[in-house]
Amino acid sequence: QIFRMTDKEKNETDCMRFDGKSIMNYTLLSKMTKFGWYKGEAQDAGFFYEFYRSDISSVEKDKDGKNIYHGYYTELSFGGMYIGGYDVDQEEVDIDKLCFFTPSRGVINGTKLKDNDKDYIVNEIRAIKQACSGHNLKVIIETDLLNKDEIVRACEYSILGGADFVKTSTGFVKGGVGAKEEDVALMYKTVKDAGLQVKASGGIRDKETAIKMIEAGAVRLGTSSGIKIIS
Repeated sequence: QIFRMTDKEKNETDCMRFDGKSIMNYTLLSKMTKFGWYKGEAQDAGFFYEFYRSDISSVEKDKDGKNIYHGYYTELSFGGMYIGGYDVDQEEVDIDKLCFFTPSRGVINGTKLKDNDKDYIVNEIRAIKQACSGHNLKVIIETDLLNKDEIVRACEYSILGGADFVKTSTGFVKGGVGAKEEDVALMYKTVKDAGLQVKASGGIRDKETAIKMIEAGAVRLGTSSGIKIIS
């Protein structure tokens, strides 16, 4: 069944008419991916509760070389049982929220960071934080591409920009190793007094590594091996 947005919904960020609707959990993943949706980032223990869809019609550059995206992202989030968690007593998941948003970058600008362009990065983070409308902002600093001084600087700029989290990695760096214990510890040391928190992501595939990241200061882990880690 195809649902189309009403004229009223096109001018709003949240679509309320599906709130609370139950969907069969068992077949949800295969159906959503078939129609162009992709899973959200793994949450604690590797579970996930969101699907995203990208409908970007075009991309152009502004005068500073920054990408401007035309189109929308859609987020569909669920409550209750996590997606893919099949239980005899709970075969359905409930829709929590369907919302639409214009894309923004949460990955720090590596070129500007290496050029030590503090004003550009801080202002960009501030603008994204303002667009978050009270929601947490997580800045991915991509530690695989940075030296120790640059990691510290990225964290300091994230503090000044008003971010809530700093995260190690996107997972898309070719040949990257992801989160490293010493990098997580350095990030935590840099941001802890300012109240920011650290998320370690990438390469966390077993319990021992997960514990090391937590002991180094991470409060969240990005991993697809959650079941293995907690088993």
